Amino acid sequence: MPSNSVSYSFFGATELLECFRQKKQFDLDLPFTQSISTSDQTFIVLTMLKDYYKFISDDKRSLRRYLFDSNVRSYMGYNRVNVDILNTLENRHDLDFWWLNNGITILARSAINVGTFIKVQDVQIVNGLQTSQTIHKFFNQKNGITDERCVMIKIITQNNSEVRDCIIRSTNNQTAIMTKSLFATDKIQRDIEDVMHINGLYYERRTNCFANKDIDNNLVFDIMYMAAEYLAIILKAPET
Repeated sequence: MPSNSVSYSFFGATELLECFRQKKQFDLDLPFTQSISTSDQTFIVLTMLKDYYKFISDDKRSLRRYLFDSNVRSYMGYNRVNVDILNTLENRHDLDFWWLNNGITILARSAINVGTFIKVQDVQIVNGLQTSQTIHKFFNQKNGITDERCVMIKIITQNNSEVRDCIIRSTNNQTAIMTKSLFATDKIQRDIEDVMHINGLYYERRTNCFANKDIDNNLVFDIMYMAAEYLAIILKAPET
């Protein structure tokens, strides 16, 4: 009779947990319209929004949530930033999307340029989850929409876990911007700045723009101070 070689291993809670957490390996194709590369497997590409939507969706048009396992945050819902992204998608067809968006960062085990698409292995979207899920919601609601706009995507091939963690931390560790700062370049803000300067006053429309200058703080007024004065004196609503 033929002899068979048999081996066995004891599996306890630790081994079972390791098996459960083991990520499956997979390949995805990411089409692109433009691409630049700094090395054999590192790319910056422009991908059409509709192609990126297909890239992050399965056959049933559901989001491939496993692509975001390494992201530091989950989807934040309809907060100010995501509403702005959605408004851009819905209303600003005169501007290419990637002009107004910081883009997506993908970590991968390997990435190969096949001509019209990048074949990416073991995709993890580590920055751009909010943008990605808003794009997914937009295209799910607009079934069959034709959209020629693009999103910018960085693809970084890196297998060193320490370097991968460093990239994740760095791409998600940006200085928070207060809502008031987004209006600093509006024409009305520049007009206020000019009028106040003529009268020997300083309008701090950009945070800390007078911090390192020899100017009396009593002569400096920021956006929120002026807004409060406008509500109280012009609109007669000091309680607001």
